[in-house]
Amino acid sequence: MEFAVYFPSLERLDEIDEALYPIDPEAVTAKLRTILFANDSSADDTSLHEYYGNLLALARLAKCMGAEGHFSRLYFGQEFCEYLIPDVGAVEKAFYHARQLGWQFTYVTGAVTELALGQVKVNLQRLAALAAETEVVVNDWGVLAVIARDFPSLRPVLGRLLVKQMRLARFSARSQPPPTNRAEIDTPAKEIQGQQISALAGLSLGIPAYRAELARLGVARVDLDIAPQGVTLPPDTWGLKVGCYFPWSYVSGGRNCLTASVADPERQHVVLDKPCPGPCRKLNRSSLQPYRPDAIVQRGNSVFVFHADRANPYLDGNYPIDRVVFEPYIPLA
Repeated sequence: MEFAVYFPSLERLDEIDEALYPIDPEAVTAKLRTILFANDSSADDTSLHEYYGNLLALARLAKCMGAEGHFSRLYFGQEFCEYLIPDVGAVEKAFYHARQLGWQFTYVTGAVTELALGQVKVNLQRLAALAAETEVVVNDWGVLAVIARDFPSLRPVLGRLLVKQMRLARFSARSQPPPTNRAEIDTPAKEIQGQQISALAGLSLGIPAYRAELARLGVARVDLDIAPQGVTLPPDTWGLKVGCYFPWSYVSGGRNCLTASVADPERQHVVLDKPCPGPCRKLNRSSLQPYRPDAIVQRGNSVFVFHADRANPYLDGNYPIDRVVFEPYIPLA
């Protein structure tokens, strides 16, 4: 199993020592925990809650890694908002940071407009010059086409935004299926429920034509999100290498950003052709305790869920996963 750590910006990357420092959150005294992590409605800085969630996730990951396990790869870049795409200088600094640690480097890209695609191309050109076989996570078909055409030496990884999967099918975990009209239905209820869960756990990767197109474009690895109902993967994973993100899974998102309109009412929740003030760096729209299992958190234009025990089959080898991408914090700002 390979272990990577993901930072979306240089500011977050600068916190790598703190983010990967293992502290048992339960060993912190109750009084100190209240002071540090209690929700303060007057504060707009959410980093303490995310830090506590990071401690919980890091403790779980340590069990998976074992005594011999260690991080060996840096994921760096922006999946979800083109206003936050790092410039070429930041990408180069992150690349050399990974090299100084003795790690491999993976550049992460997101869904982009034509304007943002220009910045991505500049970054790709520099990466191709730095290391010809650098991995690039792609979450936009246009970016994947550009790599296949203009940067064939780079190694594309199909990102989670392009892997179609049901991410929050919570009802599938019930011990009994919801009541249905079973008139003239002879199939046992357990078999029906099993078929439902199987359908919910399916992936677009299960479609042969889809895999053929990926092969044509040079994709040999894919990254998935953890999902409550699990995932259907054959033992050979269709000849693809498969990774997953932990503990934050993407749920939904778009170009329109509710958070941006908080700082700039003129936006009225719609996209404007001007720089964004970036309030997502300071606030979440979430429950009081976003590190709790299955807690839903909105950061910027995207919604995420924090996974605890739901991640166990992915981390414990029940699924043929060969890479875990650890996210110390919500990977948006």
